[in-house]
Amino acid sequence: MQELADNVAEEFNPHRFVLVNELGRPLDPKYLEEWFKNILKLAGVEDANLHATRHTFATRALAKSKDIKAVSELLGHANTSTTYNMYVHTFDDAKKKVVGYLDEEDDEDSCDDDE
Repeated sequence: MQELADNVAEEFNPHRFVLVNELGRPLDPKYLEEWFKNILKLAGVEDANLHATRHTFATRALAKSKDIKAVSELLGHANTSTTYNMYVHTFDDAKKKVVGYLDEEDDEDSCDDDE
């Protein structure tokens, strides 16, 4: 039975798109955007676009995890360089933190071997 279901699914949606219409074709992005705006309106949320949610996810995931490979895979990017180039700003706070470590005085880590 599972084999039959897999075969039907393969014929209906051979590219395995997540969101398809009744013919198995990808949904038009305009339709998705309209659907998203209706959901926002019902929820009483200010206007936003659907693509912004993808950007927000990527930015927050990178800020929390710093795992560019995992986030890149979740976004479906072919290369981590694509993700890095699009979301490099996410790493600004981390860079500032690292540089801040250099400003901290720590007697235990002193490199004064001359004394």
